[in-house]
Amino acid sequence: MPKRKARLKSLVSSSKYQIESIAMTYIDSWIKEVLDTESSDLEALKNRIAQKIEALIERNEMSRAEFAKQLGVSAPYVTKLLRGDSNPSLKTLVKVARACDAEIQIDFIPEDSGCSDHVWEQLHKQKSERGEAFKLSGTDQWYNHSFLAGE
Repeated sequence: MPKRKARLKSLVSSSKYQIESIAMTYIDSWIKEVLDTESSDLEALKNRIAQKIEALIERNEMSRAEFAKQLGVSAPYVTKLLRGDSNPSLKTLVKVARACDAEIQIDFIPEDSGCSDHVWEQLHKQKSERGEAFKLSGTDQWYNHSFLAGE
């Protein structure tokens, strides 16, 4: 009987270790997945910002050197910014807007709205020009120009 208890105790102890090990592996993989998703979201945002800044520079017919001078930063920093390799501060983004005679607008778009940035921008532009309200698919919310402009 004592051998049986010892064996049972050993099995329980071993099972507890295996369960703890499996749980830790699962938790570690979940944390890694969350961090990877967050990291890829940040990279995508930095790339979108870079594309928008590039478009502003082109619209204003500025060279990168002129743009850097306007911002008060080095030309290599501008290159880094336009490659999406920089995480620009709000202060830098305000400088970009001022240098390009632009306004900063931030929209948080529901993920289930089915709208990409491009589609959202086109809807905003077309509907606001006509002063029309519009509804995004998958939502019960109506939007209009004054809502989008933060008025």
